[in-house]
This record gives sequence, structure tokens and C-alpha cells, in this order.
Amino acid sequence: MTTRAAALSPALKRLAADGRSCFGAVVERIDPERVIQRAFSEVVRARVITSRGDIIVYCKTFRSPVGDPTSRDRLQFRAEREFRETARAYQALAGRRGFAPLEPVTLYPDLLTLVTKEVTGEPLSTLLSRTSRRWSRRDLKDAIGAASLVGEWLRAYQQMPFEPQRLAIDDLRGYVDARLQRLAREQAGGFTAAGRQRLMADFDACATRLDARDLEAVPVHADFCPDNILVRDGTISVIDFAMAKRGLRHLDLSHLLIHLDFRRGISWDPAAIAAVRESLLAGYGESGVTAGPAFRLAVLVHVAALMADRLNRASRLRAVKNLWLAPQIRRCLEFVHA
Repeated sequence: MTTRAAALSPALKRLAADGRSCFGAVVERIDPERVIQRAFSEVVRARVITSRGDIIVYCKTFRSPVGDPTSRDRLQFRAEREFRETARAYQALAGRRGFAPLEPVTLYPDLLTLVTKEVTGEPLSTLLSRTSRRWSRRDLKDAIGAASLVGEWLRAYQQMPFEPQRLAIDDLRGYVDARLQRLAREQAGGFTAAGRQRLMADFDACATRLDARDLEAVPVHADFCPDNILVRDGTISVIDFAMAKRGLRHLDLSHLLIHLDFRRGISWDPAAIAAVRESLLAGYGESGVTAGPAFRLAVLVHVAALMADRLNRASRLRAVKNLWLAPQIRRCLEFVHA
């Protein structure tokens, strides 16, 4: 066992002892193979050798970054939430054509560790890169087929059983406005107070047009992007439910469409991206979805978050910051006004 993996030995040892309940077989040994360091977690890929064969698992242990005051209770909440939401998605989607859902194995709350079985595949982001660029000579049908399945998956995920919950539009408005106010206050990337007023007026106009269905919270993955979607042999797997919650009906759909829209410029084939986008929407199966106020409201939420995120990652030097931020913010706003 490597030095880094040794830090997770309590979880791995407990997993070895829980072989029958976790895998239906005696665990003969566990071989850690790779350690992935992340800001809020350490993930160990391990091979579990059982009397019935080998199983690849991922042990994810939550932690606070250096200098971060995140409490243990908050980390435990995150671990429990991710495991719970992974399990809910697996129970709802397992066995359905085209889906290979991430399977949870166990949760050790006291160790801040959750364990899942490995799902394999090519990230959708990689598939898009090799099929949707101008110089690509590969058939686009794999990307189009995958996009359709992604739309179907999202629709099925939103239809999982869940407790009724009404959205608090005032809270959403406060979330958006707080980020826009900061952008305007710092004049980041040329963003102005007038720009904030226009976007908030747009938000308010959309909010008044929402119907009862729009105000019903649905399961939301909350990081539904091409990197978290794996494609393999006509099936898809969605990973990383760390941020899953209940929220706006089109929050995940608009987030993924924004990521597709950012794939533009001289290297990307606009016709290919448009075909993938059309297939995604067809798989989702809601006619005219992008024209409705609920979708536009979700876009405004994302755009405010994206612009604020770019501000957080920009240089502290104001001139460099504005130079770098201007095209980033312009691209966000172009999606709003598309």
C-alpha cells in the first residue's frame, strides 16, 4: 500500500471486513492502484479481489483544503448527500436501456468516506473534441447518439420519486443579484451597474411568467457537464453527485447547453455542435423548452454564477483582470441574449 493510500487504510480495512455485505463474497485483499488529489477530497482507485472475481472501486474521502475552516459536520453532510443522491439515481435508473448508472457500495460517515463501483467510458468532452472539430474526420453519429441518451437520462433523472418542494424565487433572485452587484462594483470585464439592472429586469420578467410546474423543484445534478458524462458502447454513465440537490427544472439542461455553446471558434465545427445540441434537446423531449421563461431563468442563474467564478479566478491586477474577463463575460452574455 502506498504512503498516500495508507491514509485511507481505515476505510479500506473496513471495506475488506464488509465483503459479504458489500460484494456478496469474501474479500481476499484490496490493492490500492491510484490516488487522485482534489481540493475537497482524496480518491483512491482500488482493486478488490474477492472469491468471485475482481471489482474496481473508488473510495472518496472528504477533507478540508489547507487553510479552509470547513467543519467536520459539513464534510460529513457532503459525504452523506453524495452517497444518498448516487444511490437514488442508481435505484431509479439501473436496468434501463442506454444507462449504466454509478453503483454505490457503502458509506462510512465517521471516516467521511463513500465507496462506489467503477464505471468506465470516454468523457463526453473527449468525444466532442474528436468528432466535432473542423479537422475531425470521424463519424459524428456517436456524439449525436450519446447526446440523445443524455437528454433521455436527464428527463428520467428529473422524474425520480422525490418529496414535493416549492422553489423560493426570492432566494434565487438574491443569489443572482449578489453576484451581479459584485461584478458591477468591481467593473469586472467592463460589466456595469446598467448591465446588472438589465439582467435583473430580465429575471423579474421571467419570474412573473412561471407557472405552477415551473415552481416545483426537481432533482438537479448541479454539475451536469461533459466531463461528468461517460460514454461507452451505446450507453452513458453520469458521475459525481457531490452537488446534487432539488432546484429549477431546467438548471441541468441549461448548464450543459452553455458548455456546448462555449465550444465555438475557429477550431470547432458549428454544424456539428448544432447537431449535438439538437439531438440532446430531442432526447430530452420537451418541445420549445429553450423559449420558455423557466429555461431563461435557469440560464440567468448560471450566467451570474459563471461570471462570478471567472472573476474569482482572474488576476488581481485590474488591467489584466479586465482584459481576461471581458471576452469571458461577453460570451456568457451572448448566451443570455441568443
